[in-house]
Amino acid sequence: MLSALISFLLLGSCFCADPAALQRAVSAAVSSGARSFTIPPGLYNFSSTSPSTLLINGANNFALISGGDVEFLFPPTGGLRVISSTDVALTGPIVIDTSPPFTTQGTLSHGVRDGKWFNFTLDLENGFPSDSVYFTGSRALFYNASTRHMLPGQVLAVTQAFSIVPLGGSNWRVSVSFHANPTLTIPNGALCALAPTYGGPAVQITNSTRLSASDITSYGASGFTLLEYGGEGNHTYTRLNVTRRPGSSRLMASTADVFHSTAVAKGPTLEGSELSYAGDDLFAVHCELGVLWQRLNDTSYYIWDTGGGEFGLPQGSAGDALNFYAISANMTRLRSGVLSRVLESVRNSTIVAEAQSAAEKLQRDFFLRKFNVTVFIAHLEPPGLDLGDLSALVELPSRCGAGAVVSNSYLHDTNGGMRIKGSRTTVVNTTLEYAYGIRMLPELYWTQSVSSDVLLENNTLRWCGCTTLAPHAIEYNPDIVGLKLVNNTVYPSQCI
Repeated sequence: MLSALISFLLLGSCFCADPAALQRAVSAAVSSGARSFTIPPGLYNFSSTSPSTLLINGANNFALISGGDVEFLFPPTGGLRVISSTDVALTGPIVIDTSPPFTTQGTLSHGVRDGKWFNFTLDLENGFPSDSVYFTGSRALFYNASTRHMLPGQVLAVTQAFSIVPLGGSNWRVSVSFHANPTLTIPNGALCALAPTYGGPAVQITNSTRLSASDITSYGASGFTLLEYGGEGNHTYTRLNVTRRPGSSRLMASTADVFHSTAVAKGPTLEGSELSYAGDDLFAVHCELGVLWQRLNDTSYYIWDTGGGEFGLPQGSAGDALNFYAISANMTRLRSGVLSRVLESVRNSTIVAEAQSAAEKLQRDFFLRKFNVTVFIAHLEPPGLDLGDLSALVELPSRCGAGAVVSNSYLHDTNGGMRIKGSRTTVVNTTLEYAYGIRMLPELYWTQSVSSDVLLENNTLRWCGCTTLAPHAIEYNPDIVGLKLVNNTVYPSQCI
């Protein structure tokens, strides 16, 4: 084993800054059972070569270690991927960024509110990316021109009109109309960043167990910065730093959530980290809820999985509990049941087509996000349930990231905040600034899990809860189960 490791290290010295060779060597190290691989220092530009991702697949007890100053440059749809692996360590310093530029930005002028639309002109300061088509349907985020902090009440909406006019040289003018938040007031002269609606996670951890990552820095992601999805989870992230690149004029570091955890059995631990300058939430933990469709008999139901049919509900096995919630804004808890065996997949094309048609009507009636259904039969232990057709959302609590911990971290500047929609989540000794706040509210639109048993202790919140959409720095339902607020400091008057 030692000789194999030494040969990999020697091979590494020959391909510094060659992404394809790096991928071959990492794959060979994993397949041979090597305990670690050390990355030679250098810039690995995955945006100009194939592959566009650095993949660790099926690893067990394996460490990827930086041998010095290592930077990965990924295209908007590329990134670092860890799939179906156990006890993997990512040890920095490792820097991640995206190329070509995934945002465009400039100074806002002629901003006019016209009913539900906000129209403005943007004088660009950094030219315009060649793939400008992707900015139709994009997000707009606004910043104070002096402090470069995010402004509250930013737009998160769809472009109605979009025109580009060259002004000569590298200067451009963009005219945009956005469907605006009801309280949007953006002064002329503010800075604005447009973020496209395409791209992938900079780091994605899928169907894995006990990953640990330390000293990872990301300066740019054209989607989630970090997504952990499915599997046993229980991942640990230490000194994860997501921020603007020093010396750069770039306004955004992530166009979507910075840290997004969904459908893992045990939630993540994030410590000593900085997450910032995001187009959406800085930290979110939850799982997608299914939908109870039809009752077959006293103990069996057709249910829809809304999360893609791969993780979440399909991971349920005999003895797991199912929780049922009302299809309503408050998502009131209705009943609980216990699975008598694993979920049974339904592949009959007629039934699936009927389910998809019913789902589309449900989405229209209740204003739910669009999703493609995967149909399962849930067999429950007697005495079963007395719920009717299309009467409830379905949660598999064993796959909702229970036990997540955020500690000693600094989260700031975002269009969202922290969204805690799982059980036994702890946030301690953490500062949140320039954000909506910490929200523990059910979200019917996203059909995501309900908060319970949350501890917020010794946290500081500044410039949070400053809009009518999010009037409170800490938001929750009065009937939330097991919420503990201990010695948190909130500065409600510090709004800009």
